[in-house]
Amino acid sequence: MRSKKVLLSAVAAAFAVAAVPVAAQKPLSGTYGFTGEAICLVSTGGFNGNLTPKTGSVVYVQSFTSNGSVTFVPNGTGTGGTATGSSTDININHTGGSVGSPSPSGSSVDFSLSLTYTQSGNLLTVQQGVSGTTVGTPITGPDAGSGHIYSVDLPPVTGRIGKGSGPLVLTSADATVEDFKIMDSTGTVIATHPRICHRTRVFVP
Repeated sequence: MRSKKVLLSAVAAAFAVAAVPVAAQKPLSGTYGFTGEAICLVSTGGFNGNLTPKTGSVVYVQSFTSNGSVTFVPNGTGTGGTATGSSTDININHTGGSVGSPSPSGSSVDFSLSLTYTQSGNLLTVQQGVSGTTVGTPITGPDAGSGHIYSVDLPPVTGRIGKGSGPLVLTSADATVEDFKIMDSTGTVIATHPRICHRTRVFVP
């Protein structure tokens, strides 16, 4: 009989612990360093609905790493920030050249962007580039010194916020088409290269 009472007491204690509410996740804020890698399938003529390149497109693969700093600014449930950094690219051209897709080559780009992010519990979603704010300038490679400006509306990356203030690891939320635009010094678009990318981003406080 005594053992049964002890068992019931232990069960009751377990339920009492489980009923204690979990503390709300603090809003993400402050400056983080970041790094990451990406690889993209680029199709100058765009993609079909099943995400395959359209016939007649110049198709090539782009691989790059990025690094820099990002500042998160909490503002209720909608939050924003800015990021600056640089990327190093390798272009592997499969079907011939066009504006912005030279023969196989390497290059580097300096960039800046604005961002928004949302938190739902420990789920973090970062919209890396608010539309029209991602601007890149080629520093080395075939396009360096051309006066060209790069712009792209980046899709979101998502991941989980762990305990403490450790690094955040985020990846592409979905396979989606993004438009990589090449502009002249006046901001006029001279070429648009649709691409599908998968990315990993690591933010370190």
